[in-house]
Amino acid sequence: MQYLITPLLEVLNPTNTVSRNRLLSFAIGNMEAEIYNCLIAKHVYYNNQGKLHEGGWFYSTVKDLHLSSGYAEDAQKTAIRHLIKHGLIESELKGLPAKRYFKIIPDVEKLTSLIESGQEVQDAIAQRYNDDLEKRSKRRRNKKKGIIEITAEETSPEAVKETATDSVQSVEAACNGDYSDSSPVSDRDSCNDTEENMSKAVTNLHLSAGVDDFDSVRVIGNSGDICSETDFCAQNPCSVGYGGTSSPAAPRETKDNKNQSDFFINPSFLPSAPEENFSEDGIEGQAAVKELSYLEILAAMGLDVEYWHYIYTRDPTSEKDLLCVDEVDRRTKTLHIPENLRRDKNAVMTALRFLAAYGNYAYDDDVKPTSIKPFLDITLNMICDMIMADSFTHNGRTVGYAEVLETLNELIREDYLYDFILNFQAEWNKILREDSAKENQIRNSSAYMKSCLWDWLKRWKVEEYNLLASLE
Repeated sequence: MQYLITPLLEVLNPTNTVSRNRLLSFAIGNMEAEIYNCLIAKHVYYNNQGKLHEGGWFYSTVKDLHLSSGYAEDAQKTAIRHLIKHGLIESELKGLPAKRYFKIIPDVEKLTSLIESGQEVQDAIAQRYNDDLEKRSKRRRNKKKGIIEITAEETSPEAVKETATDSVQSVEAACNGDYSDSSPVSDRDSCNDTEENMSKAVTNLHLSAGVDDFDSVRVIGNSGDICSETDFCAQNPCSVGYGGTSSPAAPRETKDNKNQSDFFINPSFLPSAPEENFSEDGIEGQAAVKELSYLEILAAMGLDVEYWHYIYTRDPTSEKDLLCVDEVDRRTKTLHIPENLRRDKNAVMTALRFLAAYGNYAYDDDVKPTSIKPFLDITLNMICDMIMADSFTHNGRTVGYAEVLETLNELIREDYLYDFILNFQAEWNKILREDSAKENQIRNSSAYMKSCLWDWLKRWKVEEYNLLASLE
């Protein structure tokens, strides 16, 4: 007797091109859909051989179904239980010794209903991906275009433009060693006006998806009295009296200043120094180390490279392949900079750029450099120099590369490197304005900025807590 289930086959696979119905998998699960497909195939086989028992029953052992589906006994039991619950099959133990018998329930309406529900699930998943993509794109645009926002409505467009470009001008002045000519301070930036304007500059260092102009923003640096000596300035090693700057009234070099200056003018620490000047922890003098590929560097940082195979059509070969990938998609909080990357300065810089989502923030959607790119380049190079140097002296204390890596990796685990750089950009602007107001002269702008960067890296967590407390 023939027990045909042709109508079910037509519903499951109308084009006869695949073995498992995709929409049914969304409705009942991959494992259940695969087991059901195998049972359907066995029913067809036994029916064609005339071996179906009365009522359309057939048997299939655990071994047989395991070889057919790839699922072992426990998974089979779970899937069979779910298929029975969905009303797709029946199962009984018959005979001596007992064998598992199955029967396909030819309920076309039930199967069609499940497939329709699977279509709804698939559509919902697709919509969620589209929504997430739109949120990430909007967040990226907000970060690129809203690095500095002005909250006061009465602020003129000229003032907004000057505030937005202030950090880039300051960095260029620092690198050129020409601070006096590039100082943004004018009559408008007098002591009282500086306090007022600085309190208006705000940034959101943790923009969430879908942020608009009405969302809350975070104040850059400290919004207290910049013109007076605050506790913050008194404890800041980058402030006057801790090295790096000297007042015209007190040009004499102190011991701390000398230690500070000696380290930062050491050619082995400067970006322009040849790479062989860096001691590489016992590696110096050995044969040249094979240059790591981009994916090998990411793997050394702890990134699951299989993740790229799943998300992207091809593996990234450089930062250019990740122009629209932010820190969340890069999973930067799960990564670290390993010590063995120090043997190759290019590898360290590649790692830093990946952690800072450099391609995402240094270029806009038209692949044109953004206003933050110069500051990103300089800051990342300074951090790279700190990692490559075996040790350096900061305010009379020797700092080894291990401490630099430990401090930086702690930051990476708890925050985003790009947000840290934005925060430091605001702090650097504040320091320059304070020194300008006090008519302090910077002897070595690049060294001074490196000193401030290391100091900010060491106390970023304290400043983060203080800022959040002040906002509450």
